[in-house]
Amino acid sequence: MERVRHYIDSILERSYLKKREKSQCAEEMEAHLHCSIQELLDQGFNPEEAIDRSIRQFGSPEELNYRLTKETYGYSGKSIREVGRGLVLLFLCSTAGGLFLSRFGVHNRYIELLPITCVVVLFLCLSLLLTRKNVDRVCLVSVPLFFFAGYLQAYFQVLVHTFRGQEFTLFQNLFFSGVFDTTGGLSIFSFELMGIGSICLAIQSLVLYAICHNRYIALLPFGLSITLTLMHMVTFRLYALIGSSIRSPVYYGYERFANGDPARIVDIALKLSVCLLLFIVIRLFDYYVSQRKVRTV
Repeated sequence: MERVRHYIDSILERSYLKKREKSQCAEEMEAHLHCSIQELLDQGFNPEEAIDRSIRQFGSPEELNYRLTKETYGYSGKSIREVGRGLVLLFLCSTAGGLFLSRFGVHNRYIELLPITCVVVLFLCLSLLLTRKNVDRVCLVSVPLFFFAGYLQAYFQVLVHTFRGQEFTLFQNLFFSGVFDTTGGLSIFSFELMGIGSICLAIQSLVLYAICHNRYIALLPFGLSITLTLMHMVTFRLYALIGSSIRSPVYYGYERFANGDPARIVDIALKLSVCLLLFIVIRLFDYYVSQRKVRTV
């Protein structure tokens, strides 16, 4: 029955299902096909003809893959791939276009924000593969809220002068690490900001987990934070590499920006550590809950 297994593998190959889900689907399909083959054998068909007829009756791998993915996620695997490719292409074009324009003195906040927007949307689209129900998707959309507030403060100075003329840049400092400037070295204040930012992300993750019970969706805030930090480091290095002289709300000359890189690297390491710790805690909690259910049964 090697042909049957190969046929089932071709159906499930690009279905984006989890390993356990693929295994369950494969067992069900194999059982159905074996029953169909046995019926045809009983009718007098030889084994090769029985397998051919059963596979034809079951359907083409492409059609079954489409239906399976559509039923699971609400959209087809082809649409997932096309949207992903389109966003990657848009990100590359917007980045290259921004570098080209800045080389000739054309630069503004929107040129910087367009690639970042593409990456966030791509991040969320790919993360849809982790969801199965509407509550997961609502939680997924809420993931970039803190970062959105940070970008508003950093680029558009929203909610800055709100408390009797005092500067209020909490979101900018905690969730938008592109503003890090540690010209004077890694100060204790910088570590405090990083620690508070990681704690806020951990709280957001725990709230998401309490709502959707999906550990992967819950930990996405850390993934998005690290991705955006790395994006800023790479992008502004490219600006410096082409000799661009730009004026930006977060870029006051490459040397000053690069002085913040040690802080950004420490920030990434801290968030990775907190994310790993949180993942272990959630896994242990899931294990405890599953064992408790087994005992009650």
